[in-house]
Amino acid sequence: MARLLGMPLMPWQQYVADVALEVDPLTGWWAYDKVLLTVQRRAGKSALDTAVKVDRMATGKDRRLWMSAQGGEEALELWRETCRLLELSPLAGKFRAYTTTGKERLIWLPTNSRLTPIPPNGDKLHSKAIDLLSLDELWWYDAAAATKMKAGYRPTFLTTNAQAWLISTMGTELSIWLNAERQEGRRAVELGANRGTAYFEWSVPEVVNGVKTRDLEDDELVRLILQYHPAAGVHPLMPTSKLEQFIRDDLADELIGRVGVLRSYGNISTEDEGERLFHSSIVVATTTLERIPAGAVPFLAFDVDPKLRAASISAGWRDAGGVGLTELIEHGLGTRWVAGAVIGYLERQGLRRVTCNNAGPARDVADEIERAGYEVQRVSAPDYSAACVRFHEQIKAARPYVLHYGDSDTVDAFGYVAWRKLGAGLAFDTTGEPITPVTSATLALWGADHPPVVEPERPRSRVF
Repeated sequence: MARLLGMPLMPWQQYVADVALEVDPLTGWWAYDKVLLTVQRRAGKSALDTAVKVDRMATGKDRRLWMSAQGGEEALELWRETCRLLELSPLAGKFRAYTTTGKERLIWLPTNSRLTPIPPNGDKLHSKAIDLLSLDELWWYDAAAATKMKAGYRPTFLTTNAQAWLISTMGTELSIWLNAERQEGRRAVELGANRGTAYFEWSVPEVVNGVKTRDLEDDELVRLILQYHPAAGVHPLMPTSKLEQFIRDDLADELIGRVGVLRSYGNISTEDEGERLFHSSIVVATTTLERIPAGAVPFLAFDVDPKLRAASISAGWRDAGGVGLTELIEHGLGTRWVAGAVIGYLERQGLRRVTCNNAGPARDVADEIERAGYEVQRVSAPDYSAACVRFHEQIKAARPYVLHYGDSDTVDAFGYVAWRKLGAGLAFDTTGEPITPVTSATLALWGADHPPVVEPERPRSRVF
């Protein structure tokens, strides 16, 4: 099938297929109901996955295949690519694709088997027949998403000869499912297990001759990646020189850099690498000497480190073009000074409201400010998550919509910002070094984007 699709298997792909498709001679079922494959980018994992799916449809009647990725649109795009490859191959007359929105499916006409793309939540799998489930980019699944997907497909596997192919490049500390599967898979390999899970991993070693891989010189790192990349020198469409150039270009790209290269081409998880959300180039590019205009009404916010180590007060404002300016008003150690300082700034500026995250010790400060007669906009957990995501997206946009004054405390804090889970979303992680200059700026812009609702004046009525 791979050859007919124009993608003959490379040695590493052939090895995976030979092992993952072994059959238990005692039962006649697949020896492995779960296949976990983690390999570098540009190695050909999608090509192997496509060949497996086509082979599965063509070799059995009425089989039900499902596929997903890190998003519904991404799953559809992979499905469309499968259809395109089939259409360009000698197998073009063997299938029919239905493209009605929400009902997309590919039917293999000789066997009536079908392949259906689904969103990455498992909702469409409940009580469904499953012969093969293919999940691409497993790194995307956090704990909540993994629980939903497993609940959708696992019960069916108890009574059917089915397989789940879980495919991904390594992820981050939020890749809960992939990180757990990696640990379990490595242990199974060490124990020589040959039932249940087939685990395959290609990655560079994390330490070479006593030196951490991330600390190697660029040339040494590139040579190491090419040595361990399974497609280097054997990929039919990608010469080694082209792969090397991609790696070097990404190393030189400040937005990707060494951490991104280690993850994409070295297949090393950033779980323990301290991946920075805001590269220094972003921090520099969004620094401005402009200040909030004297005639503008600023929006004040404060944030308190959950371990009471520090706190910050920031002002935020957006101009008519939607560009947000933030200024750090005060940053200091401890927290007892915060309420008095906020009240003082409100009085001097003639303001009545301040914004804060309604969590942890910031709530006590908010209570004190409210007792002084001022209004506190308490941001809920879902809104705080949205504020962090919006701040992150806008400051890293091609045309930034967040600028800051570039004071040393804010610049230092940017270097420690990472993601953490907050409910069903993400927020800036406050468990490491204090980052209140950044979180207070985030809250100040949230306040600017959500000003108080002013009730319209109503004409007085008279009763006759």
